[in-house]
Amino acid sequence: MLMPMSGRLSLRSMDRQDFDRIRSLVQGNILFDLDPQTDGPAHIEIGALMFPDLLVTDVALDNVMATRRPDHIAADGNDDVTLNIPLQGSGLMTFPQRTGPSGAFALEPDGRALVMTNDEPYRGTCSHVRSIVISMPQAVLAPLSLDLDRLRAEGVARTAAVTLLADYAQLVCRQVDALAPNLSRLASANMQSMLRMILQDAETPEVDTARQNIRLDTIKEDIRANLSFPMLTLDWLAPRHNLKPRQIQNLFYGQGESFSRFVLLARLDMARRILESQFAETRSISEVALSSGFNDISYFNNSFKKLYGHTPKRVRELAVARRSALHATDEPEQEAE
Repeated sequence: MLMPMSGRLSLRSMDRQDFDRIRSLVQGNILFDLDPQTDGPAHIEIGALMFPDLLVTDVALDNVMATRRPDHIAADGNDDVTLNIPLQGSGLMTFPQRTGPSGAFALEPDGRALVMTNDEPYRGTCSHVRSIVISMPQAVLAPLSLDLDRLRAEGVARTAAVTLLADYAQLVCRQVDALAPNLSRLASANMQSMLRMILQDAETPEVDTARQNIRLDTIKEDIRANLSFPMLTLDWLAPRHNLKPRQIQNLFYGQGESFSRFVLLARLDMARRILESQFAETRSISEVALSSGFNDISYFNNSFKKLYGHTPKRVRELAVARRSALHATDEPEQEAE
């Protein structure tokens, strides 16, 4: 069930009652302190949508300091993984329990998105900041086996997927009153899927193109060497190269292709070479298909004809005819000798 919450305040003095009103928007989900950063005017504008396993917040802050302390963490037990996508202004998040450069993260509209977990104390200072903040429980994201330490230290690049998620979340926040229950569930599922994809994609180390190409070439050679193996899948291949399935898929995407398409074309090419060889005359089409890694003979026939314009049987017949014609032209020369 969708529970929309929103609040809009312009604060010009230290009014605890007003700050408490804003905090109550997410009361029961996460505890934190809100305080004016200086004696000047403070501004808070916030809209929050709470779905099962998902919290979406569209927040604008100016001259405001947000603090989450260890006692807050102990009290609410919230350990959500949070993606903070800055849209406007500038801010600084500091993490007192960290050491080194990862102890501070700048929020900038053209910079990286911040990844944090709510089981870690933090303090955020804001100047005309507007952000989309999306959170999911760590338990829900556990199957992804994310390297949270690295994600928290490095954040996430401002990819097209991150921008799309921010735009989509803003649209949902604006249209919340018009969303029927089925649309609310769909919106929640879409945002959860996008967040999962973004975090998984961020698991792929940012390396130069030359290194990516070398790694992909190695993977392709491994694929070609195992085309006859019917269980040639991303899940089988990834551990052989110390990668995750999504990382291999992204390497293929980087060259404008996909893993499944590459495997299909390689298997069809293998089958074609077998059919055009002299050894194919004693083998059935089914045997050729199976030896090329195809379990579904009908799928093999249809895919082969779509790519080469002829059925496998016809390609074999044409190859036999070419060899016969070549043999016939060679015979007179042999007699003349």
